[in-house]
Amino acid sequence: MDCGVRLLSTEPWTRTPASTTGIVHLVTANNINLPMSMVGLNVKDLNVPRDKLMNIAISKTSSQKRYNVWKETNGKCLSRVSTSDDLLALMWSDAFPSSFMRALTEIAPDWLGFAVTENNTAFDIQNIAITLAPDSEYCSVFPFTGASSSVQVFYRPAINYIVHVAQQKVALFADGTTCFVIDICDSAIIVNLPENQASVLKNSLNVFRHMETIGFNVKVDSVGLFGKIKRYPLPAKVTIWNGIELIKMSSFSYNMWLKGGLNWKTNTQSRLLFVTLEMTAQAFVIYREIDTVSILHK
Repeated sequence: MDCGVRLLSTEPWTRTPASTTGIVHLVTANNINLPMSMVGLNVKDLNVPRDKLMNIAISKTSSQKRYNVWKETNGKCLSRVSTSDDLLALMWSDAFPSSFMRALTEIAPDWLGFAVTENNTAFDIQNIAITLAPDSEYCSVFPFTGASSSVQVFYRPAINYIVHVAQQKVALFADGTTCFVIDICDSAIIVNLPENQASVLKNSLNVFRHMETIGFNVKVDSVGLFGKIKRYPLPAKVTIWNGIELIKMSSFSYNMWLKGGLNWKTNTQSRLLFVTLEMTAQAFVIYREIDTVSILHK
């Protein structure tokens, strides 16, 4: 691919179009390793519905199944026979979502991190795979450029997880409606939260509580962080309010995208008149040093 992404499998590639019985990994240009699934699926038709893929994966947990598991020891790949019990143990220990969260954290700015909760009690068979196509209900309307070289992966697990923002930790729950996205080529991440989890995040972080004390009640339900300055791909011209009047501007350059709502309460100098504005919108932030967003440390 144009951006240097490679596909690796633990087993040979066969047929045209190429398929493999092995576990496939995406490897980025800067060597971030992201498994696409926990089991290998050799399918004859590439347009297999997700539900059917899950059924194939479930069938691999049969007690009669045996696998060749490869493990590196002293620089050599050694094979041993494994059973479905080993596969189930990996599923229950959150091996796949933990790997995804590590990749998400590697791509995220230094002040942001993600991890599966140590005592996670949630489990869903769909935790074992990511997809390369968004669904229209939870993983859509994200600000991608649509470039042919761009590669996005989408993940909707059911897990208890922690978000690290600067020195703070917030415990959240993904029930299958939280969408985590990694743009492999642009080194970008996007997280889309359901309303109740967005409220938990807002009420837990100091930065939002501080803003509320000065009249800005902000709730962010989606956030995108891009290592490169990106150009918003939709309209060539947009109309915005600059505080005095509506003006037309060319599309935004940004490396942070926010989607959510704002209640803004302000008053006149005489303090006799209070005005409250309520809005739901997208925001685009240009911050060239995205790794050092200092407001989140206060």
